[in-house]
Parts: sequence; structure tokens; C-alpha cells
Amino acid sequence: MSALASGAVRRFVAGLALCFAVAAGGVAHAQSVDMSGLPGGKPQRTGRPTITPYIDVREFTQGALKGDAETVTYAEAIAGLGVEYNTRRVASTLFYTYTRRIRQQGDVGRSGSHNGIARASIRIIPDVSALDVGAIATYTRVNPAGAAPLGNVGNADNISQVYGAYIQPSVATNISELDVASSYRFSYVTTGNSTQGVPVTPGFDRFSDSVSHLATAQIGMKRGTLPFSWTLSSQYSREDSGQLNERFENYNAILETRVPLSATIAFVSSGGYESSTNSKQSTLVDANGIPILDADGRFQADPSDPRVLTYDIAGFVADGGLIWSPSRRTHVEARAGYRYGGFTVTGLIEMKPDSKSSVALVVFDRLESFGRGVTAGLAGAPTQLQEPDDMGGSGSTPYSQCVFGKNPGMGSCLGGTLGSSASTMYRTRGMNFVYGYQMRQTSLNLGGGYSRRTYQDDPTLAVSLDGVVDQTIFVTGGLNHALSPKSSVDFSFNGNLFINGQAGTPDVQSLVMNSRYSRILGRSLIASASVSVEASKREGDAADILGRAELGVRYNF
Repeated sequence: MSALASGAVRRFVAGLALCFAVAAGGVAHAQSVDMSGLPGGKPQRTGRPTITPYIDVREFTQGALKGDAETVTYAEAIAGLGVEYNTRRVASTLFYTYTRRIRQQGDVGRSGSHNGIARASIRIIPDVSALDVGAIATYTRVNPAGAAPLGNVGNADNISQVYGAYIQPSVATNISELDVASSYRFSYVTTGNSTQGVPVTPGFDRFSDSVSHLATAQIGMKRGTLPFSWTLSSQYSREDSGQLNERFENYNAILETRVPLSATIAFVSSGGYESSTNSKQSTLVDANGIPILDADGRFQADPSDPRVLTYDIAGFVADGGLIWSPSRRTHVEARAGYRYGGFTVTGLIEMKPDSKSSVALVVFDRLESFGRGVTAGLAGAPTQLQEPDDMGGSGSTPYSQCVFGKNPGMGSCLGGTLGSSASTMYRTRGMNFVYGYQMRQTSLNLGGGYSRRTYQDDPTLAVSLDGVVDQTIFVTGGLNHALSPKSSVDFSFNGNLFINGQAGTPDVQSLVMNSRYSRILGRSLIASASVSVEASKREGDAADILGRAELGVRYNF
């Protein structure tokens, strides 16, 4: 399957076209389904598509404020497209840029890059059938032991392009007092083959590509005839990865009940059966037990060894907790139970104190892989997206941390997934949060999270990550203020801390801060100037600090 990765760019562009061919020609519902638990929002119904193609030319100079990095200068030519189409049945957004880098002095690394995201939700038959589609292009850090660049640096190490897309039809109806619903999601995720600055560590294998399927069905009844509501649901998921032909399968059947204790508090409990398995081929090693890598720096499968079962757990699962909803603006949920062979805790907080601000926080515990994590983050992104302040310019790479919606508190975070593109399956526990604040002239977005990965592997293999724990802490934010109808300033920052669990691998910290001034020079012309500082430090090494300045001009067609 890994040979499919060679056409990643073509498939991504096709995915974008699919999203908006369906949205523009069909009927849709403005609904944001967030798989991570972060809220969606109502669409802005315009009735007509807003299409903004543009070109952007920027000049950069970058030098070391601390460390021995060389001074580089380069230019970037950017072709971009923004699309919004929202009606009573359609909610959709697309932002995409292709950047071509032109070296002037020093080593500037990659010459071309893609950044983009597309989300569309389509209501085919009102209250009966819907279709969700999405696509993303961004960057991921490859090896957790390597560098952790967050900004658009001149010569970034240890990063690779990521492309992902999914399509998800769903149906829902009522049969007497019963609510019946089902959905199916198909997704594909692939990464690039860049080996620039990617360290080689004995147990780490990088993700290649994967195809995933997720089918769900449920039947339930609201409180009325019975003094409680109930839902019986079943789910089947499968992922086939190109790397070592890894295969994950999960199926479950769970009954959930909700019993009101008061007007604002309900007791929720669930129980059922679940089975999860993961298998792959053994790694090809040399006489010394060292993995033999292919031309792209990935492990190779050993055709002489049988398939290995790396994870296998089945049995009873259950949880219980409380739901508190004192008003339409506040929803709090906390659960604890038994799953994946041990104790598990999940939770959700959604609060909207007023029309100007909103915050959401989700606590999660799930089995995941790099491919499934990218898809879940994309599916959780709202359909009413906010255009990044800096699409690949001097600030951070768009979409590598959190994606924000137009309405305050809407968003989805991928920082925990994109901290490392390991191919091995893992159990991830942690939390994500999104906060938004908007006034007439000022907007503020904050997001971040914590992710603890415990890798699930066969400890008897010659190369195994079984039991290794990696941790990621990330935070991102942006503040924009309009000085006048024609000028604005904004400030953004991104920070990461990677705590590596493999023996002998260093922890890595990184931080980038960017400030920018923009001014409209005419109906279609926008000029900007920005400065940014990026600092990174690997455990045991001195910190490196880069300074970068940029001048740019953008023309909207």
C-alpha cells in the first residue's frame, strides 16, 4: 500500500475538489460534528459562495540570535484560495495555499509545500440523511527524538508533509418512539518521505499511509414512556497501514442509560462488550539485530516471519458518571470506568459565558494510531473555519496545533497527534481545550492540550516499542486587533514540550512567537511586515534561537 503515497498531492487536491463539488452542487446541513468533544456552531447563511483566489509574495531574512545557525535569505511565491459556501443545507469552508520557496542565500531546505483544510457538511434529506467530508494538508514532526520546528524556518529538520481526507454519509430516522441512526466513514492519510534531519533511533519506525473504515449503528429512546433514556450502539472500525502491513480491528456493542436526578443533573452509565486487535509483520533486521531501512528511512517487513499479534484484548467494558447542564450555555460531563483492560476516565466541559466568549475542554482515553488521530482531528474541526492569520508565512505552520472556527470556542486540536509520526499503535490519554473571544475590533483564540502515548507492541520482537511512554504538551494562541478599517496588528505563539520515553532519547522544547502589521493599500492589495523569534532546545544541548523578519504583499483577485 505504501506505493500509494507517491500520489499524495494529487489525491489531496482531488479530496478538496470532492468536498466542494459535493457541497456546491448539493444540499447540506450546517452542523459541526466534533469527534474530540469540542463544540461546533451555527453556520453563517450567505446563500452564495465566496471565492477568493490570491497570490502572495514574501521576502524573508533569518539569522541566529543564539547558536551557530547560518544566516539565510529567501523569497516565497504563494498561490492561495479561500472558499466559503453556506446555506440552510450547506456549511462549508476551504483554505489552501501552495508555497514555492526561492533560495537567495544559504540552505533553505524544501522548495514547495502545501497547507490547507476543507470541511463541508451536507444535509441531503433534512432530518434523515447527511454527508460530511474533509481534507487537510499540513506538517508533522517525524521522530520524537529529533528537532521540533514550529515556524516557517529557512531549513527545517525532522518534519514531513501530511495529507488526509475522509467522507462520511449518515442516516437518522424515527420508528414510533425509537430513534435509529447509522453512519460510515472512509478515510485515507499519508505522509511525505522527507529524511532531512530525521534522526535514526533503534526502535522508531515512521508512519507511511493508511486506509480506515468506521461504521456505527444505534437505536434508542428518549425519556417518556420509561423514566430514563437509553441507547444501544454498535461500532466496527478497521485500519490497514502500509507500514509493515499493520492492521487494527475493533468492534463493540454498548448499552447506555441516562437517569435524571434533578432538573439539571443526570446519572449516566454504560456497559457492553468490546474486542480490539492489532497485528503486523516482523521487521527485517541484519545479523546484529539492527533494522534494515528502505530508501525513505522506514522499516521493511520480513517476508520469512509469520504475522505477529501485537495487541489483543476482549471482554466487558463499563463506565458511569454525571452530566450537569444548568443552562443551554453550560454542559459538564464526567465519567469513569473499565476499558482497555484497566481504569479509564473521560470528561467534557462546554461553557459559553456570553455571546463574546466560549471555552471547551475534553478529557479522552482511546486506542489510536497516527492515521486515525489525524482523521479524528479533521472530522472534529468545525465547518465554519477561521482563516489562519499566517498561511505558512513567518508564523507557525497552519493546522499543526489547533484549528479554530469563526464562532468563539469552536475548534479541534491535532497537536497531540502531529508531535510524532510513529507507525506503532498506542493508547493515548490526555486533554484538549479551545477558548475563543471576539469583539468588534479584537479577537482572541487559545488552544492546547496534553497527550500521553503508551505504545502497544509485542515485547518479543527484535524491534519493539511496547510499554514506551511519550508525552506531548502543546499550546497555541493568536490575538488580532483592528487599528482602523484598513490596518491591523496580530500576535501569535506556539509552544511544545516533547517528553520522550525511549531510552537514550532527549526531551525537546520549542517555542515560536510572531507579531505582524497588515495594511490594505487598495481594493485588492494588502501589505504586511512581521518579525518572529523561534527557540528550541534538546535535552543535553544548548538552546538555539532564531530571529526572522518578513515583508510581503498579497493581491486578491
